[in-house]
Amino acid sequence: MNETLQPGTSISSGPGTGGGFYSCRWLEGGLCFSIGALRACAEIHHGRGEPKLMDYAGGPLDFDGICKAKDEIHRQNQQGGHPACKGCPNLVFQHWPARTGKFDWIGITHDARCNLECNYCWLQWADYAPRHHSALYRKMRYNVLNPIGELLAKDLLKDGALIDWGGGGEPTLFDEFDELLAQFSRRNYTQWLHTNGVRAPAGILDGTTDCSNIHILCSVDAGTPETYRRLKTRDEYQTVWRNLLLYRRRGAHVVVKYIVTEENCSRSEIRCFVQDVERHGKPLVLADIDHRYPDVSTAIRAGLAFMKLTVWSSGLDFAFGETGSDSYPEKQIPLMVEKSFRSQWPASFAELSYRLRHRRWIASVSRMLARGLVRVYEYFF
Repeated sequence: MNETLQPGTSISSGPGTGGGFYSCRWLEGGLCFSIGALRACAEIHHGRGEPKLMDYAGGPLDFDGICKAKDEIHRQNQQGGHPACKGCPNLVFQHWPARTGKFDWIGITHDARCNLECNYCWLQWADYAPRHHSALYRKMRYNVLNPIGELLAKDLLKDGALIDWGGGGEPTLFDEFDELLAQFSRRNYTQWLHTNGVRAPAGILDGTTDCSNIHILCSVDAGTPETYRRLKTRDEYQTVWRNLLLYRRRGAHVVVKYIVTEENCSRSEIRCFVQDVERHGKPLVLADIDHRYPDVSTAIRAGLAFMKLTVWSSGLDFAFGETGSDSYPEKQIPLMVEKSFRSQWPASFAELSYRLRHRRWIASVSRMLARGLVRVYEYFF
């Protein structure tokens, strides 16, 4: 097996492309440890994605096989599109530099164990989920400690590489998680931890892990313990907020996600959620939709618009769109949400509150005014 992906042997080096070709950052420099397989990425779109490179259940990495698999995906993407990549918004035509042999993105999503049962998660609704095939999933389970060690020993991770935890089960339950989290932190790699927040890692609890390059993305999806329990089957709402505040205090960058569904889109639920955001370190709020249902209902669109209204009126950071919205760019869901936001008459006051959030006493006055007007809107419109 080759120890590196040799530049000059792949379509990424540009032969016959005239300097431009269809690709993405993950095909060029990504490697995902997935359940029973190695994949080029962990991106989902249009009900597909995650192009498979090869079966994998642990052991030494076949770098030559990885290179050849990516070359075949590249070839198909120049001729109408690989089945997993066709229609992906990340696949773009441009000049891509030759591969250097190093990876700049590592996905770690190889284990399906989880301590919640979120009703929108594939672990609950998919026919191929582990609960329907437990023996098969146990057979496919492997530890990534050795292959990650191989990448590090052979200097195959670029400086500043991004480590992306999650997308399968709950990363903090992985056997090797605590050790690798600390090791990546010591090496100053940027880490994105997609976690449900129920378990805080040992290095976070005792303060021994440097969190300055750790980003937390946690989908809370509720403003009350009752709704949280209905969506996720366990009563961990307060636990999650305590752990998110702990991450924040340890220096991590925290993003709180809210997947708006028919079950959690009421104004009162959203208002309570934003109040908890304020009480727990004021992390960035990221709203999204369930990627299974890209045709957004009126109620969900109204909920998304009201969330932006409430978040901005409180002077907090708001973003929209991730796995759900981004999976169907042709639906122009962000544009629809923005139009719904602007149709709410306090929107301009909420925007002013957000823009003045760093202006000391002016920020306090504008925030009080915007909040008051939003409450009037909530109860009378």
